Amino acid sequence: IRRPPRSTPKPSSAASDVYKRQVQLRVNSVIENGPQSTIDDALERWFTKNFREKNPIIMDRIRKWVLANKKEVYPKAYQVLVDGVDELLQSPLPVNCPTLVLTGDEDFGNSPEMSQEISKQILKSQLEILPGMRHMALIEDFQKVNKILSGFLLRSLNS
Repeated sequence: IRRPPRSTPKPSSAASDVYKRQVQLRVNSVIENGPQSTIDDALERWFTKNFREKNPIIMDRIRKWVLANKKEVYPKAYQVLVDGVDELLQSPLPVNCPTLVLTGDEDFGNSPEMSQEISKQILKSQLEILPGMRHMALIEDFQKVNKILSGFLLRSLNS
């Protein structure tokens, strides 16, 4: 397992603050207008343009899943993405088991930088940044993600 250097200082909060402001704006929109107010932007953040264009059925299915959320519940769950960021970037994280930190290099929400900071806080972590992928890499390229996940799990079981 690749182990990133452990750091003790808390990461700069500038990127975290920008992220939280952006997500809070989306939460506020969902509170006022429901999940439909953010769905198109979400699909753009979550999937590459190429995948969106080639997979309209999957895009419709994801859209329906998001729109099926209850207007009064969805913003509460979404708010966790604002309020939980600082906890994820604390130093060190109280995790003492093999941990896979995985993101796409085009993931705007869980950016490679944020994932690197999280990985640095976990002693037994493995960081994987997938080129050309966004937030929903598991859907876009499940074979690549499954290969990484399988390898991680096998190494973890054998260590």
